[in-house]
Amino acid sequence: MDWYRIEGSWKEFKGKAQSQWGQLTDDDLTMIGGKRDELFGKLQARYGYSKDRARQEIDRWLDDIGESADSLAARAMGAKNSAMEVADNFGSALHKSVEKNPVATLALTGALAFVLGALWKS
Repeated sequence: MDWYRIEGSWKEFKGKAQSQWGQLTDDDLTMIGGKRDELFGKLQARYGYSKDRARQEIDRWLDDIGESADSLAARAMGAKNSAMEVADNFGSALHKSVEKNPVATLALTGALAFVLGALWKS
């Protein structure tokens, strides 16, 4: 994950920073405002980290956030693929139903439309 994204969406990442570094106060996080140098300085001040240690902490945090985002994206893609598969299966089943029993399928479709219309109206 790049820092520009964090800086641009600091309000979203503020809670994650608070979880990672519990000694940072709300005022600290507000003052940081998404600026990497500010976070760097606050970590040194609150935790007594050396420059290298503060840099490592921030880099590790960025890696963790990036992995979480990648995991979320992978799960979303899996859900999308599952939904597409269900839609394809439903479409195939509907097509077969129309071919085998066109009158029954038409009647069922009409009944479903009536029920949906009644629900929509109320």
